Amino acid sequence: MPGRPLGQVAVLARRYQSVRASEQGVIATAGTHGQTVMIELTEKPGPLAALALESHYGRRNLFLLEGRMRLTADFIDFARKQGPSASAEPKLALTLAAYAGSNAVHIVEASEDTIDLGTLPQQGSSRADWR
Repeated sequence: MPGRPLGQVAVLARRYQSVRASEQGVIATAGTHGQTVMIELTEKPGPLAALALESHYGRRNLFLLEGRMRLTADFIDFARKQGPSASAEPKLALTLAAYAGSNAVHIVEASEDTIDLGTLPQQGSSRADWR
């Protein structure tokens, strides 16, 4: 990845779309030394919380989390030291947000649609129909 520091934590994200904010994590970013880095992650915000993020950071500084990450040994060590979450399910995205509080998490902007493993959509179906 030209222009991206090698061997550092990175996350795949796409440009912010308010209509998808409640379905995905919303990443607030800042530019540092020519790189875009995460400064905050809000997990699936509701409409009012999404508007507050837009107002506080500006839409051009927001991205949607795609869920693909490049992790490092330092991140894994950090994650192991995190206490259990309030829910029964550990959330990697929330650990990533905590890590970004004191470490650089670089944003790699998605240029194409991404899908989880599974079937591709039929011609004319919406993304919500993907399985």
